[in-house]
Amino acid sequence: MDLYCHKAQYRPGEAVELIWEGPETAELSVTVTRLETPVTTVQLSRQENGRFCLGAFPEGGYGVCAQGGGVRQYTAFDVAGEAVAYPRYGFLSDFAPDQAGEDRDVELLSKLHINFVQYYDWMYRHHEFLPPEETFVDPLGRTLSLDVIRGKLAACHEKGMKCMAYGAIYGAEEEYTSLHPEQVMLKKDGTWFNIINFIHMMDFAPERPWSDHIIGEFRQARQLGFDGIHMDQYGYPKFAYTGRVDPSTLFDVENAFAPFIEKTRRELDRTDDAEDKSLLFFNAVNNWPVRKVAPAPVDAVYIEVWSPYDSYAHLERLIVDAKRYGGNKAVILAAYLKPFSPREPAPAERAEACFRLASAAIYASGGFHLALGEEQGVLQDAYYPDYGRYSDAFLPVVRRYADYVVRYRDLLNDDEAERCSMDYCGGVNGDLYIPGVPVSSDARPGTVWASVRKKPGTMVIHLINLLDQEDALWNVGKTPPAPREALPLTVYCKDIACVYGMSPDGEDISMRPLPFEEVPHFGGKGYQITLDRLEVWSTIVIREMETDTDRSPLPAQAAVGKEQE
Repeated sequence: MDLYCHKAQYRPGEAVELIWEGPETAELSVTVTRLETPVTTVQLSRQENGRFCLGAFPEGGYGVCAQGGGVRQYTAFDVAGEAVAYPRYGFLSDFAPDQAGEDRDVELLSKLHINFVQYYDWMYRHHEFLPPEETFVDPLGRTLSLDVIRGKLAACHEKGMKCMAYGAIYGAEEEYTSLHPEQVMLKKDGTWFNIINFIHMMDFAPERPWSDHIIGEFRQARQLGFDGIHMDQYGYPKFAYTGRVDPSTLFDVENAFAPFIEKTRRELDRTDDAEDKSLLFFNAVNNWPVRKVAPAPVDAVYIEVWSPYDSYAHLERLIVDAKRYGGNKAVILAAYLKPFSPREPAPAERAEACFRLASAAIYASGGFHLALGEEQGVLQDAYYPDYGRYSDAFLPVVRRYADYVVRYRDLLNDDEAERCSMDYCGGVNGDLYIPGVPVSSDARPGTVWASVRKKPGTMVIHLINLLDQEDALWNVGKTPPAPREALPLTVYCKDIACVYGMSPDGEDISMRPLPFEEVPHFGGKGYQITLDRLEVWSTIVIREMETDTDRSPLPAQAAVGKEQE
């Protein structure tokens, strides 16, 4: 049985259609909610195409509960004028001829609400994207099909996804470098910079001929049908030389990235259709140099995460800093999960706990996680065709986490909310704690990690269960967290109107009222909120009593307190 929407994301004015795979029924009873507010409850009749049409909705994230044939099922959808405001990034890397007409991978990406897809190593060569023939062999010996790539582009576009063409900004094979050796970046000893020996690294300065060449390849990718370019670099070198090793030929690589991005934007804008501008992502490998590239004309800040960014707190810091440097652009972390390695896999339960905790850390911090793609694939290293897989049994959990991120995007990605965890809990702070349970504001092992945000009238608290963890490393197998029941969260805040809780760890991810009561506190009066269950990740939304200056998008409801029981 299954319930899902026919697209990964919708634009304003587009009709949302539900696909019901359950007991045969001509009618569904469907309730749509935005946050905790019911938007509509309707009886839908099956259309000729077998779908149930909900109609169009304003921008926002929505939850869906549908009932038919004695069965209840859940899903979510969102509506966005600009897809890049919520870039739920996935990947495709299998383009062999036997993939022709095979779109199960795209179907699953859509069910996971992936609205941006990186086509990794789709091209003929790093310096020459389009092949001389329909079927070709890539630099690493894989046989690929241009017809399959076109088919995947069409399938993704039908599902409302944006397709990004991978393209290294300074990679070239020997077919090119043998003709233009003067364009290769030089080490201090005069030898060439390269990666895996045969991909040589070119001087991409905007005034150099290579930049014109590779931007021309970007343009060809756009003409093939890609919506934008995922510009890659390799994280080194910080500087190089051009032509010869001499102080006068020093190439300041770090400070050339932003001008190259600006040139790419100008050149593509010059030939783009006014209604179809190219989307640009740039890989700030291991956060380098995010201060320079985040403000550049990229559509989101993309960071490939490596050591020494090893902890959950590091993931949060990467997102917070990138938002600041990028002026609140969306932040995507390519955080590859080594426990899913096909060669050295961790036990399934430890790999799955790794996924859940890393995803919770990233999404609760306001970022987006690139990890999922293909058919139940999980990225475990930088070469995407070596992806691992998660089990059929784990798929419902992955689906719930994807639904959660979509349904509550307006809370998770609220840039008006102030991050204030370090002000409220841990250390000498006493504004937020759980009696008898250690709480940290910086993701310490053996604690409940509390990530707190607030704005006038509303406080949002993400609780992530690290109580059973011996370390706070995000990229190792983890102990499956043991659920904690009836946690008495105590908080000092303004007078509470109502409290809600939700979690992606159970079948029903909807917001539900939580009981609370007044308790003694150093501030004269605090509140104790009873969270029924914390498994991996739970969210609590506190709605404070409204004043003339405090307003919230969440409508007030009657408190569910002990005085009402």
